[in-house]
Amino acid sequence: MIGKDEYTQVLKIANDLGLEIDSRYTYLNPEK
Repeated sequence: MIGKDEYTQVLKIANDLGLEIDSRYTYLNPEK
């Protein structure tokens, strides 16, 4: 599991790279 801060960073990096990693981690933190 990852924390909220780490989750936010993952989304940031994913968006920067143009990946859809956020979709993978949505189940970890559905509050999006």
